[in-house]
Amino acid sequence: MQPKLRDPGLEVDRIRPEEWPRLRDLRLRALREDPLAFGSRWKRERSFPEELWRERARQGSEAWDQGTWVLREKEGALSGMVTARAEGEVVAIFALWVEPRLRGRHLGSRLLDRALLWCRTQYPRRNVVLHVNPREAAAVALYVRRGFVFTGESEPLPHGIFEIVVGMRKAPADGAPA
Repeated sequence: MQPKLRDPGLEVDRIRPEEWPRLRDLRLRALREDPLAFGSRWKRERSFPEELWRERARQGSEAWDQGTWVLREKEGALSGMVTARAEGEVVAIFALWVEPRLRGRHLGSRLLDRALLWCRTQYPRRNVVLHVNPREAAAVALYVRRGFVFTGESEPLPHGIFEIVVGMRKAPADGAPA
């Protein structure tokens, strides 16, 4: 794992329950800006009720089997996110996104590294898995740098005509059998 890069005024931290409106706004911006990077759509999620967003923030903050980390700016704005969640015998990473204006500063790496640290701490013997649109070259490169390998699995992106997502997997950090 690479050393953490410091960027004054930006921190990676777990979401707080009271930040649900900012989490909602961040997620909707991500879906609007990069629709082919996600398995959901802006049209669908914009109508989610307040209670769902409150629950996402609460679970991302407090749940033992999942976490959501955000890139928080000095004034409190949220500019990036990632979620990790235990799913059966694996831990899944999803919803990694950084505002376009902040890209190229290793902030996606910082978010992913924080989520992977949680995965290793909570579930040291489980594979970490994700799905990525192979046309998202920067995301694929980040995952490969962090030790993810392609699984050979692919599936259609539900809302992208002729778009697919491919599976990637990272073995447990301690070398235990997956």
